[in-house]
Amino acid sequence: MKHAPMPAGSFCDIGINPGNSAHLLFTDKRGPGDLPVRDAGDVIAFGVRMPRYFLRGKVPKITGFYAKLSSPAVFKQVKILIRREATRVIAAKHSPPAFFRDDLIGCLGGEAYDEDYLLGIFNSEYFARLYRDSFKEGRLRAEGRITIEQLNALPVPARRAAGAAFEPIVQTSRELQKVAGKNPKLLAQLETLVRKAYGG
Repeated sequence: MKHAPMPAGSFCDIGINPGNSAHLLFTDKRGPGDLPVRDAGDVIAFGVRMPRYFLRGKVPKITGFYAKLSSPAVFKQVKILIRREATRVIAAKHSPPAFFRDDLIGCLGGEAYDEDYLLGIFNSEYFARLYRDSFKEGRLRAEGRITIEQLNALPVPARRAAGAAFEPIVQTSRELQKVAGKNPKLLAQLETLVRKAYGG
């Protein structure tokens, strides 16, 4: 692994943890002041579905209930969403920005990367094999759970290291986002480019 992982703090665990208050926080019927909130079911490779649930704008104050909710400004900083429960990394652009639950990991990106480039890397079969080969054992791996610690350990070529493959990965990723990853020819093209970025 000659490439370095992304800088510390690139991945964050800020998703809403509803605790025992899910019935107070969320609704599937949007009302005045309610805001969209995504969960893992809304994220597919290269795309996001419309949120099915909403965060209530007004939550009744009842004792005995708890939840963890970060400020809206923190959620807006997230560039990419990654499903926590999966056997491989599945990522989509966080657009338009919204609240999301703790079954998603946020990626803040970085100066040496591009959002579309990272989507191409994360959703590639090359990165999936890299993940599987790096974490063959362990309870969380067996349960199919992606962790921030694992993401922090995986190498990702920065712009300079990727060289001539960088911009083509960006363009291919953008094309795949238009079709939610449903184009075998583009996926094959992406694999060739990602291998080139990693020096293969």
